[in-house]
Amino acid sequence: MKGAVEIALVAFVSMLTIVSVFSFNVAYEIDSVVRDQNERIIREGVSQIEFAKRGIEQSLIYSTYQVAYDVLRYGEYSVSGCYAESFNVLPYETLPYWRTYEKTCMPTYGLSTSCAECVLNNRNDILLFYQQNGWSTDRSNQANILNDWCGISPEECDTETAKCGTCLSTSSEFDNVLGQKTQTMLNEYVSAINEKTNTIHVQSPTTAVKLQIKGNRVNVTATSSEKTKFTETNVEISDSPNAKKILNLRIAKLISKGKELFIDKDVVKEQIDAAESRIPDACKSIKYEECYTSSIPSKSKKEMLDEACPNVLTNFRTDVVNNILSLNNKYNTIDTDVTLKTNNDLTQVAADTNKEATCTIEDISAPESCCLQRGCERSDYTYDGAHCVKEVDREITGDCPSGSAEQPNGKCLSYISAICIKPQNLYKKTCSYDYSANANVYVSILGKEIRYPLYDKVEKTSAMRNLELTFYVLGGEQIPS
Repeated sequence: MKGAVEIALVAFVSMLTIVSVFSFNVAYEIDSVVRDQNERIIREGVSQIEFAKRGIEQSLIYSTYQVAYDVLRYGEYSVSGCYAESFNVLPYETLPYWRTYEKTCMPTYGLSTSCAECVLNNRNDILLFYQQNGWSTDRSNQANILNDWCGISPEECDTETAKCGTCLSTSSEFDNVLGQKTQTMLNEYVSAINEKTNTIHVQSPTTAVKLQIKGNRVNVTATSSEKTKFTETNVEISDSPNAKKILNLRIAKLISKGKELFIDKDVVKEQIDAAESRIPDACKSIKYEECYTSSIPSKSKKEMLDEACPNVLTNFRTDVVNNILSLNNKYNTIDTDVTLKTNNDLTQVAADTNKEATCTIEDISAPESCCLQRGCERSDYTYDGAHCVKEVDREITGDCPSGSAEQPNGKCLSYISAICIKPQNLYKKTCSYDYSANANVYVSILGKEIRYPLYDKVEKTSAMRNLELTFYVLGGEQIPS
């Protein structure tokens, strides 16, 4: 803040050093040929007050620009109820979270719902127009409708909101933060100007600032119950320091873009769900079978997954990250760029390997498939690896008895079925796996339409810069402990 104030002061004090070159009229006309000492003092005082007033007005404009940049770029506002843990690998740990899983915590901005109800009640045509164009006209969305309409029809917006007292008496959270910080910064200018100009006999009072986002504009007003005063010898001149500006500051466009993508819907979770849908079916339902004699097998659900799909979670995490990063440029428009950043360290994935209840177990007694050794039930038969056989004599007719087969050597062989003489039981376990993931995502929404003269407190430089809104989103599902 100090750097920004000092930069503005250089220009302002330089301007004051040439006040004697110019002459301005505030409330009356001064005869330029009058040489009387008091008239010279009056003329100088009028000129200095005029410059002081212009300085306050310019400081108000610059303060509003600078505060908007600081608040949006570095998250200098608070939201309650959402995840607030810091992650050192992301750029700025102090940024607020707009979403934690299903919970959203975006601050309100612009014209309030009560203001919208009043205006739209007076102008049913506005509500009908937006309804015909696919907008929800529910009460919860009426402030969005009014803010959008005010961006399209700013003059009509001012006329209609002036008719509704609630539009003047209520302020949204974002507007309040911007107004309070603009007031603080403006009064730092005033205080510094008063200190820097102590050889010039003009002092400005501190002022109160009210700021209101209206569509793509910002209405900002500075008021004070006191007056800017010039005092020298027996002469005192005063005038109101109040200032009002309507600034082309596209704050609402950035906030509404963030609301569309991360509040009204959860594009991060959509990408996580898409990655989950690509996990092979063979890793979502896994079967394990083992034959055993005495000790029942104890294969855990996790061990089954590790054996059948050893890289599934690593691949899932990579897919989630790539999906999220693929959103970069997808939502860019002619006036805004949307950038998302995340990485594997801030992306958690899991399979519910500890939920054994999702597994089914069968214990089958002595199935044929688990026979350890086969043999013959009768001792006079020999097991040949496939059947039980023995030699038998031919019948009187010379034929081999029924159930036996003639061999090349003329003998007859009798066959009977083999049996399992060393049986085992079969252990069958089938588990289903549900996968979950979350990603901690840094979001940047950059306005491209207009650049403003701004000071960056991290870079410690001044330049023409775009407004940029940044925040965190924790999308997806909370990983079960």
